[in-house]
Amino acid sequence: MDPNVQQQIIDALGIGSLPAEEREAAVMRVGEIIFQEVMARIFDMLNAGQQKELEKMLDDDKGVGEIFSYIQAHVPDFDAIINEEAARFRDETLKVTGK
Repeated sequence: MDPNVQQQIIDALGIGSLPAEEREAAVMRVGEIIFQEVMARIFDMLNAGQQKELEKMLDDDKGVGEIFSYIQAHVPDFDAIINEEAARFRDETLKVTGK
């Protein structure tokens, strides 16, 4: 996972004080969930040609860095979307846990 994305997740969820191993495991689990939500939003922002290109990249198992670079080139507010989805996940988690 892109280090910038990892840091965004850590910051949004407030898990920076966890031991490194626990933090990494949490980021990976949460990152997968957030990634799915981000991709759903991003996909709707792309035109048909861009959607096909992104689908091809995903089907061909292109690296995360290459996929993120493609998305950043076509969705200028990509980082903001990641932050929004991470914050939404955090807020929903807090609501469910009552904390």
